[in-house]
Amino acid sequence: MVDATMRSASHPDVYAVGDAALAMGPGDKPLRMSCASGTPAAWQAAAAIAARLTGGKLPNVSIRYFNQCISLGRRDGLIRYVTADDRAVRAVLTGRLAAVYKELICGSAAWGVANPTLGMPTRRRRVTRERAAAGEAVKATA
Repeated sequence: MVDATMRSASHPDVYAVGDAALAMGPGDKPLRMSCASGTPAAWQAAAAIAARLTGGKLPNVSIRYFNQCISLGRRDGLIRYVTADDRAVRAVLTGRLAAVYKELICGSAAWGVANPTLGMPTRRRRVTRERAAAGEAVKATA
């Protein structure tokens, strides 16, 4: 179990994302195991870790869904549109157009992994003295 910043409820020095985490999403329902959950959860955890180390503001962004994608080969697919809390709506996309759509999503995800700052300059943050001292104390006791 993790909180909204992907921090373990039982071990506050541990963060978990993706299939390793049980995180609650919109409507207090567990996030589904998917890249649609894992990628935003990783961004959330990274921002929370940086904020805690630098004394910054913790992120407060809920993970929301737009669709569910299934590839059925290179020329066929299914895109089911959903509400923010992952409930299916009537809109659906099928066939070759759905396969192309899914390919664009996968390509965008791969680009996002290769470009974690999303093409923006990196943000540099200074570690606060209190956090650095706490980190040294933890290392000394280990």
